[in-house]
Amino acid sequence: MPARPTQISKPKLLIGEGSEEILFFNALLSQLNITDVQVLEYGGKPGLGRFLKTLPQISGYREITSLGITRDADDSARSAFQSICSGLRNARLPVPNKLGEITTTTPQISILNISKNRTKS
Repeated sequence: MPARPTQISKPKLLIGEGSEEILFFNALLSQLNITDVQVLEYGGKPGLGRFLKTLPQISGYREITSLGITRDADDSARSAFQSICSGLRNARLPVPNKLGEITTTTPQISILNISKNRTKS
């Protein structure tokens, strides 16, 4: 499990499963010259619920304007979406109605499932 961050220092937060997501998103944001997004990991699928419950207690949380949550879709984008929604509900955070939707709350919350490209023979 990753160490809990002690501070959120940017107005937008993007969270992913692990260190690979941090490396990928930080490189992408750098390439696009986007500097107002902080990327954090939540410790894999089992760590998401725990991370979301403690997120509002992290210094700087009240200043974020948006939260993006990513997760591998594995075999079912629907199941992954439902799992994230359950974690948000349990943490008493706003829940988007569908994948890609942005809530009208502060912070705005959106969910992105990342699917592996699979072809069936």
